[in-house]
Amino acid sequence: TFAVFDQGELAYAQAYGYQDKNQKHKLPVDALMRTASTVKPITAAAIQTLAHAGALKLSDHAFCTGTNKPCWLPASLSSSATDIRVKDITLGQLVAHQGGFSRDVDPFGSEYLCAELNLACPPNQETIVTYMLSQPLDFTPGDPGEVDSYSNFGYMVLGMVIERASGMSYVDYARKAVLNPIGVKNINFSAAHTLLTDRDPREPYYI
Repeated sequence: TFAVFDQGELAYAQAYGYQDKNQKHKLPVDALMRTASTVKPITAAAIQTLAHAGALKLSDHAFCTGTNKPCWLPASLSSSATDIRVKDITLGQLVAHQGGFSRDVDPFGSEYLCAELNLACPPNQETIVTYMLSQPLDFTPGDPGEVDSYSNFGYMVLGMVIERASGMSYVDYARKAVLNPIGVKNINFSAAHTLLTDRDPREPYYI
């Protein structure tokens, strides 16, 4: 889907491709596309909004270890195999992709992990965190020498923190605090589902 705005007014909108697997129904311009990584600025804005409200601080630690308060995700997600540097990871570092996790080892899309680790597929967020915290970090958190440290996992963790700090689901808080104020309707932002059969009726069939 493609749209052009001129000084706040919609000047052109067009959709390309098809809505269905058999390619019989043309894609409508209001199709609900997956946000993919464009959701990261929304997540970062939600974290900043919570920080301004005093609900959290960017210096807070992401993972609790029992000795690093204030912190957010429970210590039960860690294990004896957890890298000792995990205790130092802050929310601000995750926002800046400097939390020690590189996209090269992000588990997303690696369905083989379910079979390898004897996990139910698709795994939930807690399972993903437990797995990632059983692996060594890719670099020391906050290391300014890291250039390509883009991390999907770090932003999933931030989403979990948003839910705990706001007392709302990620989608509900993002709508209320970030998207509604700039005119985005609730029906145009929702959580995607892993399984194709669970997708929103407005989503296209992803080949």
